[in-house]
Amino acid sequence: MHDRDKLFFIALTLGLALAGTQGASALTKEEAIENCRATVGRPLVEACMRGGRGESRETCRAQATPKVRECVIAALNKANARANVPVEVPKEQAPSAAVAEQAEALPTVFVAPPRTIADIAAILDSEKPDAA
Repeated sequence: MHDRDKLFFIALTLGLALAGTQGASALTKEEAIENCRATVGRPLVEACMRGGRGESRETCRAQATPKVRECVIAALNKANARANVPVEVPKEQAPSAAVAEQAEALPTVFVAPPRTIADIAAILDSEKPDAA
């Protein structure tokens, strides 16, 4: 009886852990597309094909595409708990007075460093300490 209780506890713990992770996984775009194709697109295409108007499968799929797209958007909005609308971009702020003052205090002229070995050698030769 004691082993049965242990086994029940382990199974219960494992079941709760798996149930908790399924709710945490978000709906992906691919999952939403597949679900909407199966629930919305397929019945529309089958009804179109059964209509007997001589339409091809591609024509019927083209007619079902907007409905599938609407279904995908609705499913993703529901899963993400907000509509897929553009969000306002934050406005750029001018630098504060202290930053502007520091920027003005910096030198505005940039002197490029020497670029050749001869220039570097000349600088090193002029900086040599006096032997005397």
